[in-house]
Amino acid sequence: MKRRLVYVKKLYMHAHEHIPNQTEFDRMIALHHFDNAVELLLKCVATEYDIDLKQPLNINFPVLWNAVNQKTSLPKRTEMFQLHDLRNDVQHWGVSSFSLDVINRFDIYVLDFIKDVFIQVFGLNFEELYMSCLVEDKTLAELLSTAEAAFEKQDYVTCMRYADAALSEALSRKKEEFRLWNVPTQIGFETGLADIVEIMILGIDYLKFRRHQQFGTGAFWDAQEKRVRYSLTIGEVSKGKESKPDPKLFSRENAFFDLNFALECILHWHL
Repeated sequence: MKRRLVYVKKLYMHAHEHIPNQTEFDRMIALHHFDNAVELLLKCVATEYDIDLKQPLNINFPVLWNAVNQKTSLPKRTEMFQLHDLRNDVQHWGVSSFSLDVINRFDIYVLDFIKDVFIQVFGLNFEELYMSCLVEDKTLAELLSTAEAAFEKQDYVTCMRYADAALSEALSRKKEEFRLWNVPTQIGFETGLADIVEIMILGIDYLKFRRHQQFGTGAFWDAQEKRVRYSLTIGEVSKGKESKPDPKLFSRENAFFDLNFALECILHWHL
């Protein structure tokens, strides 16, 4: 269930992030995702209360709402039905007869609705629900949670460093588990091919891994000091300073990729 609720939050956040672009198409995408988030949340509530939706893939919004509302009093009925009507115009007719002010109002309505239902039905705080809550290992979960929170605050430096530290720690553990330290080179592979074989053994998309390596934040988890540290460059070791990767690398696009790649790997490894 938590995974589905995380997807509700991610749908809302994806919609919210389209609004600042202020284009008609972005408003259409935002509205569509707002409605998707609400509908998925209603189906999560139906699952929680064992409500038989009969044909959940074909159920219409009013029927879904009424079925759930019989079990728990849902907030903002008028606003959510208005949202769904506008979504139908977008989905079926390609019409977007609403202004930026309208989409900003629905941004607030949907966020309030999701927060209220999260607390009312699931006892969960919207701000504290991340994909990292699906990670079992406490240290890795805390590192990724910090990265996710930083991404939402547009602190992409912290996001990438903590995501990299989590992935570095997880990768180290998996290599130890599979006894992969230099094994491919020991059995006769050249260095480049050995890297590919090693990553494939771990079940990682090699092209994604190479892209991740290009960011080079140098962050890692110091288990003794219980904090994230950064690798030292040759020129900085004698000065005792921590390395400072090129700020140009810390874009939203790179942070989004880095965070999701770390989550993808760690969840795949069931850590």
